[in-house]
Amino acid sequence: MTKAIDKLICQISKEWLHIPGVIDIASSITNENDCILVFVTHKTSEVEKNFPCNLNGFPVIIIETTDFYIG
Repeated sequence: MTKAIDKLICQISKEWLHIPGVIDIASSITNENDCILVFVTHKTSEVEKNFPCNLNGFPVIIIETTDFYIG
């Protein structure tokens, strides 16, 4: 993963983590490219409209999860 995506996540985290239902934000790799993962309690159209499909060239993927452990 590139430092660019980590820097971008640091910049957006405070704002995005204040959106109701957002649990965490992370980086990952999909199709051999870096991407931004947004973990939410419920993936609804209301939640999805808060996020772009792509941010600074990185795909944004919203993932619904009920169990989450940050350790």
